[in-house]
Amino acid sequence: MVVIISLLLTCLLIQIIFIQGLASRACRVRICHNKHCSKANGGRTLLTNMANLIPPTEELSSALIQFEASGCLSECSKGPNVEVVTPDGRSSINKGINDADSAKDLLKDACDIQVPPILVAAVNVMARANKTHRIEEKEKMVTSVIHALERDESAGMNSHALASAFVMRADARLALAAPNVEGALADSRRAAAIDPGNGRVWRVLAESEEASGNLDNAVAAVRKWGQIDPESATKAARESDRLNSDRPRP
Repeated sequence: MVVIISLLLTCLLIQIIFIQGLASRACRVRICHNKHCSKANGGRTLLTNMANLIPPTEELSSALIQFEASGCLSECSKGPNVEVVTPDGRSSINKGINDADSAKDLLKDACDIQVPPILVAAVNVMARANKTHRIEEKEKMVTSVIHALERDESAGMNSHALASAFVMRADARLALAAPNVEGALADSRRAAAIDPGNGRVWRVLAESEEASGNLDNAVAAVRKWGQIDPESATKAARESDRLNSDRPRP
């Protein structure tokens, strides 16, 4: 028994050292969330787009790159601005990172991450879909992204981009004049399975579950949203209270 415990402790120590080693190798990407950069396609939009450019085949990608929100990085007129801190501690401010191509170049040059062309194309199409006011057109555009990514087993399947596409299509399906609730629920559940660490996934899943009449599942999804995205914790708590108040009384 003593030998077994000793072996378990040794394995645990090795894992801790390994994880710490990976963390020290991580490339930190700090994205300005100041209002000026956010209005110029920075902030949350840029953070999402850059995460969507990371290929699922990048071994232990979450340990090799860390995305963070940042306060103002100065020179607002040249934004959106992104600070990159390399594993050896060197810091650089990169200006004008406002589309998939400039983000791709930054990831390659600063973090040595090769972005597959299909992910760049997917992010560009989703950016255009976000700008259209025609819900049917948005659904059609995002569906084309989903089909393309699902056909690419190396870069598209199980990618952050695919999860984002499912979330966008779920949103669109709920917003149709005749909502496709069943389709939205299927899409949001797929997204949650692919990218469970994405707060937006759980928010849209909660909306889809509620539209389907699954209030228990909706409450659980809202709570998960609040846990993953601390900035939305207050809003998630209010949503949870609202959903609980809508439950039928015994």
